[in-house]
Amino acid sequence: MPELGIWDPRIINGIVEKFNVPQSLLGSTLVQHQNHPYSVWNYDIVYTGRTLAGMNTPGSAGSIVSRTRKGTIAGPFAYMREKKIFDPTTLEWLRAPGEVASPAGANAEAAVLREMRDMSNRFDKRIEWMIWQMLQGSLQYSGEGVYLDVDYLVDSTHKPTVAVGWDQPNSEPNANVQAWKRLIAHDGMVAATDVWCNSKTMDLIMRNQRIRGLMSDSQRERYLSEGVITRLLGLDWHEYDLGYLDANGDFHNYIPDNVIIMFSSEMNPFIMLHGPSADEEAPRGFTGRFVKSWLEKDPSGRQFLMEQSVIPILMRPEQIVIATIA
Repeated sequence: MPELGIWDPRIINGIVEKFNVPQSLLGSTLVQHQNHPYSVWNYDIVYTGRTLAGMNTPGSAGSIVSRTRKGTIAGPFAYMREKKIFDPTTLEWLRAPGEVASPAGANAEAAVLREMRDMSNRFDKRIEWMIWQMLQGSLQYSGEGVYLDVDYLVDSTHKPTVAVGWDQPNSEPNANVQAWKRLIAHDGMVAATDVWCNSKTMDLIMRNQRIRGLMSDSQRERYLSEGVITRLLGLDWHEYDLGYLDANGDFHNYIPDNVIIMFSSEMNPFIMLHGPSADEEAPRGFTGRFVKSWLEKDPSGRQFLMEQSVIPILMRPEQIVIATIA
């Protein structure tokens, strides 16, 4: 069997690098992506100062101001490493460099690319899950001999449960939202900008008569057409229904039922760190998603492996409120 150009390390890494995160995975649009060259991550949680600058006289020494209060979080990266095996029949139809493409060869090449994209999408969906776990204040994973537990130090006051659920006629959603906005403004020194929830929770919100009484006709029309409510109580409300299947085949939304996540996007509070490769064949200092392939002699076939180290970080936990509304 001829050596196949598609399996060249530079080619397969170039192919995977060009795979875009699916547009439907909206959590990835909320974070900044940064490379981190070390195998262990650590970062400072910044608590915004609330005091004003003092006055002084020209020519005098500057007043000494205490440094910004910080906390520190550190830990290992979440590491993903998976592979697929391609059978000899599929490989036989792949063309070698310089060969004329045949319909069967094109189909085989498309099948290989489809499997590569599928594995890349698996990684993207795990990263999406991690982002929404971070946005709920903690990241926990246990399985395959791996245990990961990150507490993002979101204060309990920023994880409220309403006294009267918004599915009740005597609820006070306006008062609740204004209180949470004040909490973010007071603790984080920023204005809340966005709210995210799933469609079941959004339906509950839309059925609340007090909420409906605050909405204009244009806000209702945009919600019906786009699933977004703009500038309701000074916030943009987003509906997001994607999720995942667990090991038992049960579906879970990335955002749980009856939960809203309110935050301010100012000062880039959410970052996804991409750590170094843990594979010996990766280039020195390589960060991000690395892939490689090799031939197995018995049973005959080609293996395709993908690996990546990532961790989402919450730089400013005072800029988020995770509220249970029913």
